[in-house]
This record gives sequence, structure tokens and C-alpha cells, in this order.
Amino acid sequence: MSIPFPKWVRLRFVVVDRDSSGGINQLLWMFESIDEDRKQQEKLRVLSETDMMTGIRNRGSGEATIRQMIAEGRQGLFLLLDADDFKSVNDNYGHAVGDKVIINIAHSLRSAFRDSDVVFRLGGDEFAVYAEGITDANVASNVINRFIDNLNAVPMPELQGRIITVSIGATFYTDVQADTFEDIYRRADEGTYDSKRHGKNYVTFKYEGVDVADDIPEVLEILESEK
Repeated sequence: MSIPFPKWVRLRFVVVDRDSSGGINQLLWMFESIDEDRKQQEKLRVLSETDMMTGIRNRGSGEATIRQMIAEGRQGLFLLLDADDFKSVNDNYGHAVGDKVIINIAHSLRSAFRDSDVVFRLGGDEFAVYAEGITDANVASNVINRFIDNLNAVPMPELQGRIITVSIGATFYTDVQADTFEDIYRRADEGTYDSKRHGKNYVTFKYEGVDVADDIPEVLEILESEK
């Protein structure tokens, strides 16, 4: 029976014999498998990057990944969102139900976006997404509506008929301007506040430094599920 060679090994050697002048005559080489150590390290790394309540990325992991993607010029859609009137959910139905709402939002986001997209929880009821390659508002709206449909399809009998709605700010990182992570975060954050002022289940797309003649003005759209 063959024994698989370990993927990760630690190599050590021991001098067994030397000659009269101190030169090495014999060495004993030892190979020690450290596969389990590496697996444990990887497990700890994943845990350090994961939001424990929802199972998606945490803020540190999400932001670091997006910063790296921007540094590499990888264009895409950036979203910020939070649940509307979330405090009243905790106040009226209890924190256990509030936690369930947060988990359902996370799972609905994860299933609406691709595995390669960066979906993470900022904290509380706030979430963010970076979807590489999406730089068109119509395509972005379709994905956002898929998320809303997913969220609406999750049964929440504890809410006694209340529907969970969200306010979303959206922007794009493109090669039109030299954006930083702080730039796209600021625009999406402004969009989230604009959406809250206009009602529930709104998404506001924010653009900056783009000529309106290019037919990319700042727009406000209500999500399809509320039309």
C-alpha cells in the first residue's frame, strides 16, 4: 500500500559522524509532515477573515481585498446597504429575530452575487459588496433586484407579515478616474443616505468626475420589487 507524500514538510538534519578535521562524514536527514499544522493555520486565517454571525467575510477582510483589487485596476460595482428601521425590529421582536434578519440579508446577498464577488458585513445591519466586471447601471440593477427577490423569498414568520427592506448606495470603480477605496466608499455612503431620504427599497447610483454628456448622470432608481 502506497503512503501519500505530505504536501508540506519540515526538513531537518543531524550530523551523525565527523572526520578528524571536523568535516561531515554522515548526515541524518529527517522529513516531518506539517500538513496538519498548515491546515490549522489556514483554518485560523479563515476564521480571522470571517464574520462569525453570518459566515461571510468580515470588514477587515472585505476592505483589504477591495483595496488590492483597486490597486490592480480591476473595475467593478461597489454597494453599501443597510436594513431600513432595523432598530425597530430588535425593539419589537427581540434581538434573536434581529440576528436572523441579519443572517438572511447576508445569505441573500451571497446567493445573488458570484462566488468571486466580495460580499462582507461591515457591522450591525450594514453590508458591502464589490462585484468585479460590473460597470453598467442596468446590469447592476438586475443583480440588486435578484438580491431583493432572494430576501423577499426568505420566510420570516417571526416578523408577523413585516417585510424587510433595504437602502442601497451604488457606485463604480472604472478607469475614468483615479479612485481610491475611500472615494468609492464615500460615494456609496452618500447614495445610501439619499436612498433613505426617498423611501424604502431604493438604490441610488452615484457618479463623480464623469461628463453628463457621456450619458452617465447621477440617477435614483426604485428597485423593481417596489414598482
